[in-house]
Order: sequence, then C-alpha cells, then structure tokens
Amino acid sequence: MSAWLDPEAVIGRIYEAVSAPDRWGEALEAAQRSLAVDAMLLLYCDLAAGKPQVVDATGFNRASLEAYTADHLCDDDLI
Repeated sequence: MSAWLDPEAVIGRIYEAVSAPDRWGEALEAAQRSLAVDAMLLLYCDLAAGKPQVVDATGFNRASLEAYTADHLCDDDLI
C-alpha cells in the first residue's frame, strides 16, 4: 500500500506537522489523497477572537481559496 493511502502513514504525517508547521501542506496532501477528495484545508480558530483562519490548503487554486476565505469561511456550517 502506498504511504499516501496508508492511514497510519497519513496520521504520522499529521503528527509530524504539529511539530514542524512547514509540513502541513504535505500532511494535507496525504490526507487528501487518502480520502480521495478534491481539496482540503486546515483551519485554526482563536476561540477568544472567534474568527477562523486558514493555516494551509491543498487542491484549491489561490484565487478560489482567497474568495472562499473572504466570503464564506465564517458562514460555513461545517466549521
């Protein structure tokens, strides 16, 4: 099984990214491939400020991600 599809390998990449934030893109890409989804993003939310922020994303073109973040990020029922 490819390391991109092995759930334990994907979880390992996520744990590595927690300690090395510059690796979030790699972890998201592994999760995206494992789950067979078109795009993923990682959000951070300061509960005191109440506004989520995108930490990293994969599968989005930059313009679409910026438009989504500006117009819909806080309105998304899944967040």
